[in-house]
Amino acid sequence: MFIARQPIFNKKEEVFGYELLYRINEQSTQFEGFSSQSATATVINGLFIHGLEKIINQKKAFINFDADVLNADFFHLIKPEYLVIEILEDVEITDQLINRVKEIKNEGYKIALDDFVESYSDYPLIEYADIIKFDIRETPLETIKHEVRKAKRDRKILLAEKIETRQEYNIAISMGFQLFQGYFFSKPKIVEGIKGKKSINPNYLQIIDELQSDEPSYQVISEIIERDANLTFKLLRTIDQRAEKDSIYSIKRALTYLGLKELNYWITLLLMQDMGKDKPKELLNISLIRSKFAFKISENSDLKKSKLEASLMGLLSNIDAFLDLPIHDVLKQIKVTQKIKSALLEKTGLLGDLLNLLISYEKGEWEEINRLCEKMSVESDQLTEYYFESINETNNILNKINQ
Repeated sequence: MFIARQPIFNKKEEVFGYELLYRINEQSTQFEGFSSQSATATVINGLFIHGLEKIINQKKAFINFDADVLNADFFHLIKPEYLVIEILEDVEITDQLINRVKEIKNEGYKIALDDFVESYSDYPLIEYADIIKFDIRETPLETIKHEVRKAKRDRKILLAEKIETRQEYNIAISMGFQLFQGYFFSKPKIVEGIKGKKSINPNYLQIIDELQSDEPSYQVISEIIERDANLTFKLLRTIDQRAEKDSIYSIKRALTYLGLKELNYWITLLLMQDMGKDKPKELLNISLIRSKFAFKISENSDLKKSKLEASLMGLLSNIDAFLDLPIHDVLKQIKVTQKIKSALLEKTGLLGDLLNLLISYEKGEWEEINRLCEKMSVESDQLTEYYFESINETNNILNKINQ
């Protein structure tokens, strides 16, 4: 069973919820070989076991339902405040279905119409829908202005799906959309003629530079940190629990609790956190999940010897969006190995395959996932477990650094 999630944002670029994408097995495209009830029940049970509220981080879970699933009761495992029921576009409208939707709505569940392509005025479920989703690839924004006006009049929440650029995002906002799904937020806002508009703390760059040398020196790194009070405080807070009752009498001593490899990860994370202050929090969230996910996949594949590089590559995979610079310009400022460069610039090599796997998993591109798993000797049936573990570990990291 594969389960992935895609963020859904409000106009402040805060996460409103996650659409949960799923596939029951490697062969099935959706419900092939399974009833839809069985498939969705398997997914909901899996989410329940792993702790749905942690997976969606106390936000809304958007899950696809067809007529069979709507008539089942197992979805009551999820509380109404956490579940948005997406009714699939090809569901057959009957009196029985309409009555069932009424019942579910009266129980407090929110109803969304998925990939809406019908006539707004005539569609029988419009009355009961809280959210209407438009796939802007199937129904481009310029073609649905009339439907959008009617929906706004009826105070429906409008969700634009597959938003891939800032231009599309801004047009959707101007039309009255309130929710947005797509990867527009992970693209750099590059202003023509202006490069490097964000400056990186030179202390971060000097530490990263030293860490990439043939023989990194704790002494050199400690001297860099000592001249930055904020960085000193963050380091001491980070190693506080590891040191336990030991006395920390110097920055150099504190660094030994991290080790050089983890220090590289830590300083890169701090760099991204500082650079991402005006960015959606989900951008850092995804970068951390990719980093953890990449490490777990590598540890159990042909990339085992490169698992630390894989982790750093995952962390850096969105850094162009943090710095609002093309990725090749970013990599001129940060020293990384050639394997990481090749992965980030060209998606080549084993690390490039891994990056493609991470991105395909986020988007629910199941056929591509299977192809890459086979190529990399990855056990695909373990991916969801690694993914959920990565989400939980990321939540723990973000809770600590935001304290």
